[in-house]
Amino acid sequence: MSATSTNGAGVSWATGTLDSIRTNDVTTTGIATAQLNVNNGGVTTPLTTTVTISLNGAVIGTKTIKFTGQAAKIVVSSVPSAIGVGLSANAKYTVLDSAGNQLAGWASEAGLATLDTNLSAAAGAATSSTTTATVSLTTGSDTGASETTIRVKLDDGTYVTSAPIKTISSGTFSTYSMSLDKAIYAPGEVVTVTIVGKDEDGNIVADGTSLTSSVTGVSWAGGAAVSTTDWDGLTSLKGAWVKKYYASTIVGNYGMSFKSDDTNTSTAVPVALEATYKVADSGVGLPDVLKAMVSLIASINKQIAALQKALLKKK
Repeated sequence: MSATSTNGAGVSWATGTLDSIRTNDVTTTGIATAQLNVNNGGVTTPLTTTVTISLNGAVIGTKTIKFTGQAAKIVVSSVPSAIGVGLSANAKYTVLDSAGNQLAGWASEAGLATLDTNLSAAAGAATSSTTTATVSLTTGSDTGASETTIRVKLDDGTYVTSAPIKTISSGTFSTYSMSLDKAIYAPGEVVTVTIVGKDEDGNIVADGTSLTSSVTGVSWAGGAAVSTTDWDGLTSLKGAWVKKYYASTIVGNYGMSFKSDDTNTSTAVPVALEATYKVADSGVGLPDVLKAMVSLIASINKQIAALQKALLKKK
């Protein structure tokens, strides 16, 4: 019984032999219980091979096997937009080979210290071939833009390093601003209200910051809220809290006010923030629709008359 492989993969019928670099092998004994060992031929790059097994010259089976390579790239995701100064938050990462296969068993190390800018990364959890791994990021004592890297070590002692991991180190919650996504809405249209929080240096607040106990007054003129979650139950993402409402179904001018005296901010907001909007119809009422219908009917009648005239001339 013989076995062959493609693309340089190694095959061996010998029990326990895992390092063969032969692309073909033959066994004449123990055929009923024979076990074939297949390896990547000693390379560190990704490899796909097709193994063919034949008995007395006749093919009795084939199998395609994919071998992953060494780490070639680190992809970091779910990086927080902002982290509180001196605090930690998690990001996700995967390790890929040069063919883009996701690799298991690679645990990240902190990147080079000389590349750290007010942000450090702890050693990450071992990667999986199907899910992301977690790495903890910790900001330094300064506020503002911060970045670092993570890396994995290869068998030859060299490293594969991620692209810079960037976030913002955010200080004490200081100021608010409020805006609507549009100035004019159709009756009943969804209105998106955004409140942005910043520290005293103008950096956005850390992801996950809650408005709990900071909202002392919210006044909305219009329809009901799309979501039943109250403002004090929301947490920030990218420095903002977002809530949606329905505009009034009645044409007119409306608005919203928001007030906070959050004692956690370095500067409270005792004066209500305000935003206004307008509800306007499409400008096409019933009289306009009827007028358009009459005009269309007249045009059709005119075309019919012209067609009849043309037919009479042919006679």
